[in-house]
Amino acid sequence: MNILSLPQRMSRELVSLLLALIVSIFLSGCGGGGGSSAGEVDSVIPRDNVPSNTTGLSAVVANSSYADDLPTCAVVDSSADSCSLQTVPLLGMETDSPTIDDVMSRVVVSHAWMGVRFREALEQLPAEMLPLFKSITIIAIADNIRPSSYRTLTGAIYLDPNRLWLSNAEKDTIDKTPDYRSDFGSELQFVSLWRYIKDGDYAWERFPLDGTETRALDDIIWPLAALLFHELAHAGDFFPPADIGFIDPDQSVVDAAQEQPDRRVSSRLTDQQPLNSDLLKGVGLVLFRGHNADSDELALTAEQVGQEFEIDGANDDYSYSSKFEDVAMLFEEVMMKYYFDIDRELAYTNQPEDPELCNNFIIGWGSRHRTGIPLVKSRAELVVQQLLNRDDVSEYIAVLPDALLMNNQEPWCTVQQLDPDSEAALDGRVSRPQLLPTRMRPDDLNPGYH
Repeated sequence: MNILSLPQRMSRELVSLLLALIVSIFLSGCGGGGGSSAGEVDSVIPRDNVPSNTTGLSAVVANSSYADDLPTCAVVDSSADSCSLQTVPLLGMETDSPTIDDVMSRVVVSHAWMGVRFREALEQLPAEMLPLFKSITIIAIADNIRPSSYRTLTGAIYLDPNRLWLSNAEKDTIDKTPDYRSDFGSELQFVSLWRYIKDGDYAWERFPLDGTETRALDDIIWPLAALLFHELAHAGDFFPPADIGFIDPDQSVVDAAQEQPDRRVSSRLTDQQPLNSDLLKGVGLVLFRGHNADSDELALTAEQVGQEFEIDGANDDYSYSSKFEDVAMLFEEVMMKYYFDIDRELAYTNQPEDPELCNNFIIGWGSRHRTGIPLVKSRAELVVQQLLNRDDVSEYIAVLPDALLMNNQEPWCTVQQLDPDSEAALDGRVSRPQLLPTRMRPDDLNPGYH
């Protein structure tokens, strides 16, 4: 395997620090779900990832206490303009047991149907999710949000309405601009793929924005749950539920988020059980931040990346893009397994000449329910304890099955039909006899994240 030399690593770290310092002077934002604060920029995203002004944004609950302030506080563009927690407090500063009505009182939308659909979905999701909203100020849903994200500048989560539409009329109101990360890592020799699996098949269908298909409410519940677990994990990272009662309401949102960085969940995880692979941290910058790959990264094969990933403590390579994503990915996967019995799998394949056919994506390394590995499980337990504010989370961890490796040199477009008594299962590998449709699902490709 091509491992980065010490001088190369030092050079990369120096450049990253200088860039972070420069960017932090101008921006405080997050991309793809991450967070940032002064002097610690997680990632920089195009400003049009979130609404740039209040035009068209309105509170779903017009007579709520904060209806007039929510649109303005959702679109601030500098630390100096970050709203006071007196103006829009964290939801958990008002109630320890949020209801759906409480959550909806913090929602702003660009189109009325988005608020209607969000409430309908909340009514179908587990009620145990509601306390996770205590760490947010605002939920913004607008036609031009892509990807979904969390921003420390506002304390808000921004949701791509692609997860909510049911009809073609609703779909037509959504901006169809692709995720700006779509081509990141295209120069590499390998491809990173992921998907959620239930009962031997994809957990949900993909319905493209440029298609004519319609959806039922049931079609959006699980993918929306994954999105919410992820983004709410970011909010809880910066505002751990155990700390909310001690926050000074006279501060701005961004000042409160920056106040005690050592108490963030991501800081605790990094201090106690850090990720160790410098190689994968470099790969994460290429895949999710758009950095140019160096010669070592360009030479990496799918097998080599997988072998490096296998011995470290992440459940997904998105975790290497920032410590914030490390937290969110662990939490998301555990929650999806606990509440819906849905498994996640990750694989590295070749970079095929024809990416339209999934038979051309040949697995070099892959794993199913990665959180079942003891090292990853231990890290996930720490995250779940902090975000749920519970010492005993054994019931969440107990549902995590042992991780299984995929059979190398098989195509990605196969369904896992796992017989627990089969020779493959006893050997710790996944049996994959059934082929899926031959066309590649674009949402399997990174960066199909939130």
